[in-house]
Amino acid sequence: EFIPDYKIIGSVFSTYILIQQNDDFFVEAEKFYESMLVDVDDAGVLLDSVLCDGPGSIQFNLDLDNLLFNKFIVDCGVSENVVFTSAFAYALSRFTGNDKALFNIVENGRDRFNNYDSIGMFVNTLPLLVDCHNQDVYSFVDDVGALFYSVLRYNYYPFRLIANKYDIDANIIFQYIPEWIKDNENVVDLSASESDFISEMDDLIGDLSVDVVQSGNDYILSISYSDKYSSDFVNRFARSYNLILKEIMDSLQSCMFHRYPLD
Repeated sequence: EFIPDYKIIGSVFSTYILIQQNDDFFVEAEKFYESMLVDVDDAGVLLDSVLCDGPGSIQFNLDLDNLLFNKFIVDCGVSENVVFTSAFAYALSRFTGNDKALFNIVENGRDRFNNYDSIGMFVNTLPLLVDCHNQDVYSFVDDVGALFYSVLRYNYYPFRLIANKYDIDANIIFQYIPEWIKDNENVVDLSASESDFISEMDDLIGDLSVDVVQSGNDYILSISYSDKYSSDFVNRFARSYNLILKEIMDSLQSCMFHRYPLD
């Protein structure tokens, strides 16, 4: 069995970064992250549970129907990823008690270059700092969408550099997994050795990993949590996420006529 030498990979990666730092696109991405993360110290912190019983995981069925949801996003002109991410940002801000929600999204990097037959790490960790201050739902989702697509635009900027400069981590992660990704037979999961490499090089050990997974006509909220949190806390978070998602959808469906604040 071939076992890659990750020290060599890390050395090559570092050399690549040194070369790219002089690139105009690299500088542009650096300026974007600087503007987004200028207030990162003001972001809320998700406190540990008093009575922790993790690590663990739960699955929670969201009150969504695939056919109705697809009609909803077409009618309102938003993507499902933006809607799900908006709901997560707002839920996180309520649980931290702070309008600024800092977390990371995960991007599947294989589809960008049609690399489904390739083996290796094609997953990007991208930070988001979302302002969840009181405003109408339409504006909030619109702002999240603009930020979301800007982060995707600069997805080539290494998370390691961002983490070191702004002292952030990848302990809170959110991602939407549509069925076309989940069921793609050519997508290769990270091997144990690659997972070890991620942990060693980028310290990507998540305390709260939240996925919205499309499964047929259903959407499942899947949450994995570390020993910092309790099952009671995670279940409350799941129920709150479901309620906030429903409120966002109800409000957006009325956005063609009125704008409603998110209470």
